[in-house]
Amino acid sequence: MRRTGLKLLVMLATLLGLAATGATAKSLVMKLKWHRVMIPASCRPTALVGLPRVLCSGVSYGSTSDTYPVYNLDRHTSQQIVLPASFPLVAVGADWAEGVNAGCDVNIKGCDPIILFQNLQTGQTQQGLAGYQPGGNVIPDLDSPSLAKTLCRPLQLGEGEAVGYGSPPVGFIAAAGEFAVVEEATGIGGSTPPTDNYYLERCGTHWRHRVVGPGAINLHAVVFGFPSGGLLLPSLQPFTIQLTPALRRFTTVALGAKALYALDDHHHVWTAQFPVSHS
Repeated sequence: MRRTGLKLLVMLATLLGLAATGATAKSLVMKLKWHRVMIPASCRPTALVGLPRVLCSGVSYGSTSDTYPVYNLDRHTSQQIVLPASFPLVAVGADWAEGVNAGCDVNIKGCDPIILFQNLQTGQTQQGLAGYQPGGNVIPDLDSPSLAKTLCRPLQLGEGEAVGYGSPPVGFIAAAGEFAVVEEATGIGGSTPPTDNYYLERCGTHWRHRVVGPGAINLHAVVFGFPSGGLLLPSLQPFTIQLTPALRRFTTVALGAKALYALDDHHHVWTAQFPVSHS
């Protein structure tokens, strides 16, 4: 799925307007047990690029292509992803790798970054994906041989702020099951910086709940940050995550199917089962 880890960045944020969801006012407290993931010394993780994969340091830049060393945390295997030059790697799945070239000032209306997908089995590349555009309902699934995944109705893509490498021309979206976090940017092309708006939406309805910042989502919860937490799904019960000294060192957090993963400022990877029993 799009952003199975490509820029699955979880911002420090608080939830707004929880009363509108009908969830109880009192938040549960998640007490997570973090464990460091042991990685060979040959890989110094620099980014989470699609769980369970991390990008290692030592990218080799060439005149026509760049080589990215990637390590799989589950399989304990390494692979080299070779992409055309000027298309920095932002995400890797089981079947596809993704690179993005901003190409121009992406704050200007009409300046869309160029997205490149490479089939890991054949090495063939393609630019863009039909239906992956503002108002569309198709998103990339890097774990699918077909690449394309159709969103359930009435979910559709908004327009993204698209600042910097890794930002698509459409809004950020993270979807799992019947829920999705969708971005809609306003003010693109204006005299002031664009404003990002994020909403939790649900298949089969026009219900939406505004949240602050992008979220990482799986079938059980949507997480917005530490210690602000998020919402359990499908109950919409709010929760917070107990803040510990280790959490203060985390620079990037991503949510897998059954666990949270984090990268700290010493390039160590940590994981914790999620969700867990609460108090």
